[in-house]
Amino acid sequence: MPSHPKVVNLKTFKGLNNVINPESTPDGYLKRAENIDIDKTGGIKKRKGYSLLNSGNYTSLWASERGTGCFAVRNSDLVRINTDYSITTLKSNVGVGPFSFEEVDDKIYAVSPSYNCTIENGVIRSFGVQENHLAPSLTAITGSLNGGTYQVGFTYIHSNGLESGMIAASSIILQDNSGISFYIPTNSDPDIIYARVYCSTQNGTELYAQGLGLLNSTHVISDQSNLINPLRFFNTYMPPKGHIIKYYRGRVYIADENVLWYSEPFQYEHFKLDSNYIEFPEKIKGIMPVEDGLWIASSSLYYLSGGDPLKFNKSTKENISIVEGSDTKISGSYLVIDNTPAGYKWLVTSDLGIFVLFNQGLTINLTAENLSLTQADKGTSLFLQDSGINQYLSILKTNENPNNSSVGDLVESYIVRNGVIIN
Repeated sequence: MPSHPKVVNLKTFKGLNNVINPESTPDGYLKRAENIDIDKTGGIKKRKGYSLLNSGNYTSLWASERGTGCFAVRNSDLVRINTDYSITTLKSNVGVGPFSFEEVDDKIYAVSPSYNCTIENGVIRSFGVQENHLAPSLTAITGSLNGGTYQVGFTYIHSNGLESGMIAASSIILQDNSGISFYIPTNSDPDIIYARVYCSTQNGTELYAQGLGLLNSTHVISDQSNLINPLRFFNTYMPPKGHIIKYYRGRVYIADENVLWYSEPFQYEHFKLDSNYIEFPEKIKGIMPVEDGLWIASSSLYYLSGGDPLKFNKSTKENISIVEGSDTKISGSYLVIDNTPAGYKWLVTSDLGIFVLFNQGLTINLTAENLSLTQADKGTSLFLQDSGINQYLSILKTNENPNNSSVGDLVESYIVRNGVIIN
């Protein structure tokens, strides 16, 4: 008479293991698990359900860590999702994205391949001020300037005080006891309220702020009594469009395909597009700043160590393919591993598992032994805290199946015992 197979009583579970063959999987590991969470004691409980709050084609959902607001793209409109789940449309017809958001100094910067903007105090405006390409036409008049060569140009000033870049200036040769006049045209942006005029010293090469000029009027420079503040925004442009934006050590970084642009120091809306960029072999899939460097996901996982982009030390840390959109920043206290650097960290999904990225260029594969993931090109992720459990949720759009599948601490699978599905 055949004997009954040995019964294994499981009271706690260690998680998923789909790497080892079923017959060799140690006790306590699940092969499939559908809509469940595993708590701190190893117990299983049903995952919470959901309900529809607002219909529409949503993409690029983002919420401020400081409680400034929650934003998304809904039916090609940039919207704010209010605390009562009502919708406020900020800008119509911005495209479907992807949009990336970053909050710096109480301003939210949003970029996409087709549209950039800044959200400040709930009001949307342009990201940067259009640079001035006009070289003024200078005329010599009577004044108190000494004879010599002078350079003159101007920038435009937004109503909030933001200044544009200047791309071109004009020069003029004067005799003694001369002055300079020129016309300042209006600007197509109604929020441009005046111009700031810059002038060099006699035979000088650097321009200094001379004064404010009215639009649609003639401006006169008759003396040089107030030339103190130098021009800071020569040859600077509005921020480029892109698909990722992040802040790191006094600069804003924007990824546009395989190019990583960086702003002027502490001037987040001014970029030197002829020089301030770093190229990578393939499209940039993630920018993940830590205390002492930047993690960049492209053809491989790279680390740019240092604080100054002109002096970055670039190294390849892992030859893996990161899933675009799967990176999530977490507090250092949520994941403590012996002999690893302190500080906040990033969790990210790749073709070889879920990795944690530290500062000092250290990275660890958290799932190499137990979890094999379906490859995916894009996804999204978030960090959850529910009932005392910290969870990383990564929802992937797999290559084989356009439907979403979840990995990480929450994985859509089944519990199977002796060939029978247990709900």
